[in-house]
Amino acid sequence: MDYFDERKRNAKHFRYLVIGLFLSMIYDIVWLFMMASAQGENDNGDGGKELWVRKFSLYMAYLHFFFKLITAFVYWKTSVDFDRLRDVRINRMVRH
Repeated sequence: MDYFDERKRNAKHFRYLVIGLFLSMIYDIVWLFMMASAQGENDNGDGGKELWVRKFSLYMAYLHFFFKLITAFVYWKTSVDFDRLRDVRINRMVRH
């Protein structure tokens, strides 16, 4: 497959991933604000397992959001250091 050819990859692919993650995070922020405000309004009359499921899913959404931040940082750092990392890898392959 041509897509996996290392010579055709470059830093812009990782930058596209970072842009996509940040766009997704903007959507997540809007969704999290909407769900957090809706959860606060419905806590009084709701109870039991349904309330627990909604709280659990909201906590998981927060956790997922923070993992997206970490992933975006890793992709950004990779795009910045891409040429240096590729050169190091090629030099290791040549020596062996």
